Amino acid sequence: MILISIFLSCVSFAETQGELKTSARDIKAGDVVNVQLEVWPASVESVERIREYSGNRFLDHFYLSKILKISPSENNTEYIIADLVLVPLSKPEAFSILRLGDENVNVKINFSLEEIVVPKDKPLNVWEARITPNYFLYGVGFFSFLLILAGLYLKFKPKQKVIMQREIIDWKDLKSRTDFERKFFELKEVTDQLDNQDVKLFKNIVEQRLYIRDWDENVIEDLKKISERMANGIH
Repeated sequence: MILISIFLSCVSFAETQGELKTSARDIKAGDVVNVQLEVWPASVESVERIREYSGNRFLDHFYLSKILKISPSENNTEYIIADLVLVPLSKPEAFSILRLGDENVNVKINFSLEEIVVPKDKPLNVWEARITPNYFLYGVGFFSFLLILAGLYLKFKPKQKVIMQREIIDWKDLKSRTDFERKFFELKEVTDQLDNQDVKLFKNIVEQRLYIRDWDENVIEDLKKISERMANGIH
């Protein structure tokens, strides 16, 4: 009877332990690493308490980014496996303590990383930013992209119609050689596709006489008639 009691006591007080492992290699501080945490003897309910560490420091040397799954082993319901996503913050020790409720679990860490130490007081959101989408930056980038598109559209959109409307309004003010020459250089900005017969005639007449000292009065009258037709929309 005494031996049985001793045996039962040993079983009931069997120390829960754990092991953290990964297949990843060449791990550096700040990397995003998929790991497995194995805890035994334990229950799924007790291991579920690690969710309290999600988004915070975990096992002193890691940031717990995500909990993928917590489930018992197929062969032993007291052997619990948790699939996690961690970010190493500093070089871990061989063992670390994991607190699950009122229980402290001694966890063996069977991998290491390069000696790149991140101070424990460094804000965890620095590391979180590496593994969590920064929607604010995405929004700023998208808005900037829209502004660039709008600028390109304003720069290259067809302007012929606006130019022609502006030029038609000015036709009625053309009275002298100076006016006709100014109008000619304005029309140089308008594409040939917008040139009707009167505009082409106007440009040809002025261009042939740009460097002639004196213009014949008949030329002035012809240009006035063209300008009048254009001002009245008759062309």
